[in-house]
Amino acid sequence: MNISLETYLRNNPKKYLIFDLDETLALLHINWNTIRQGVFKIVSRYDEQLVHSMVDEHFVTIYLANKAVSKYGKKIKEEITAFWSDYEKNNYSGYTPNIELIKTVISLDSRYKKYIWTTNTLYPINDFLKKEGITSQFEKIISHEKVLRLKPKADGFAEIYVPRTPLADYLMIGDSINDEGAAKNAGIEFFKISYFNRQ
Repeated sequence: MNISLETYLRNNPKKYLIFDLDETLALLHINWNTIRQGVFKIVSRYDEQLVHSMVDEHFVTIYLANKAVSKYGKKIKEEITAFWSDYEKNNYSGYTPNIELIKTVISLDSRYKKYIWTTNTLYPINDFLKKEGITSQFEKIISHEKVLRLKPKADGFAEIYVPRTPLADYLMIGDSINDEGAAKNAGIEFFKISYFNRQ
């Protein structure tokens, strides 16, 4: 049986809560069918061998983007981000909220500072936050546009980390192995959300 986030926090006190978006706070309705081809096409212009070296797995598009950015830097990152942003905007049709978790976010008191760290771009993030009326709940939004490399790389955590604070005060809240990997790479604890798996 899965315990609630509130129960976890009672037994594991934290100060900084970092939420994933898609399949955590909400299920974004985005048709992802052709995003892989678009990213692969961009990377192919730089390095066909890198594209051919990738193993076909669930998060291969993210893994390829991270490898390409690590090798070729900001220029390819800007191209991938521009494509990704347009793709989400053109293929987004709304979301299904995680009602339980949104209620928890609203109910948590001022002892906690809350953040969103997601691979998604700002268009669906802002639509979700505005419609749910929870924009002000979050100190900072770490979106696709804000980081060089995506989760499971820990680049986004550098945008959140408060200098000289203990890593034990942070908690990553997400649904995927990439969220868990990002928490591990950042050196912080992870709390798994399974809400949409139960629907």
